[in-house]
Amino acid sequence: MHHAYAHVPYWRELFDRSGVRPEDIRTAADLARLPVTTKQDLQARSLDQLLARGTDPAGLITRSTSGSSGLPFTIRRSRAEEDLLRIVVARIAHYHGFWPTLKHAKVTYPREEDSPSAIGALVRRMKLFRRRSIDCRLPAEEILARLTEFRPDLVSGYTGTLARVARLIDPSRRPFRPRAVVTGSEVLTPDMRREIQEGFGAPVFDTYGSHEFTRVAYECRVSGELHVSDDTVIVEILANGRPVGPGERGEVVVTGLHSLTMPFIRYSLGDLAVRGEDQCVCGQPYSTIRDVQGRMVDFFTRGDGTSLHPYELMAAIRDAIDDWWILEYQLVQETRETVVLRAVAGRQPDAGELARIEAAAARVLGSDIDFRCEVVPGIPLTKG
Repeated sequence: MHHAYAHVPYWRELFDRSGVRPEDIRTAADLARLPVTTKQDLQARSLDQLLARGTDPAGLITRSTSGSSGLPFTIRRSRAEEDLLRIVVARIAHYHGFWPTLKHAKVTYPREEDSPSAIGALVRRMKLFRRRSIDCRLPAEEILARLTEFRPDLVSGYTGTLARVARLIDPSRRPFRPRAVVTGSEVLTPDMRREIQEGFGAPVFDTYGSHEFTRVAYECRVSGELHVSDDTVIVEILANGRPVGPGERGEVVVTGLHSLTMPFIRYSLGDLAVRGEDQCVCGQPYSTIRDVQGRMVDFFTRGDGTSLHPYELMAAIRDAIDDWWILEYQLVQETRETVVLRAVAGRQPDAGELARIEAAAARVLGSDIDFRCEVVPGIPLTKG
């Protein structure tokens, strides 16, 4: 709190506007003295207002969100902060049975890895942390073929994609059998869990994370609830601005304990979740989340019956926009023949810009799908 107030203009302004001093925040409960910050609040500010003074943006690691929550955003971290969060990811992987000598396949949206080359070369020579990234937008058959060729010990990736791949696997003739499958980024429904477990023949563990905080929570092997990573984040679950009790649903608000370059304090992730107990019944000293009910990414169906990952459609839309104006968006397939993009505008787009978006989407969706773009004043948060 002291660091954010002293070094980051946005947070100093928010503290002063709320009549709060850093020394007033002595416990997690005291955070309620500050208002919740949203992605829209940060999007409206220039970068110099969000970064700690004296920080060189050119030397930072950037993480741009996929926009699966409908709010594309870019996060910046120092190398030390990034390394710390990777340690947390490794700790969770170890908890789910993964060791450095095993092979790990990641089925996600592709992004560049920025590990130092010298360390990366050393790790490869020692045959440690052997990872292969597979593009989630590929057809499920191609993803399965690449997994079969690699024969990973651990498979992780987007829940919906892994469920689609699992449906292609004949349990009587599995081409490979990982030790575990770790899902994330989308809601894991009971049907999806069953499909993935039966297809891959391995236990399924869910995780809950975001680019802002990397891992927020991960599934307990005993209780099935999600352990909150309490040593890296403070999680609040709020309804009408007040904390809910165990078993009650609310909005997820997170404070990062190690985000110094670009702090996040009482930051809304735009998700809904059910609060669990303050300590997991397994005996580990972590608070829990019982159920995450937000951000479910599903596939669209083209007119010819083939499937399309929403990220592929959104990538085409992004390429059609020269001067980005979308603050928040929602993609909906209303019928088999109709897909709608609802967009909250930071500035009013002209007719030509909307036409270019619709043309780009049509090239991806095909001529059998009617696509339209609607500019709306806001998009309410719902259970889906």
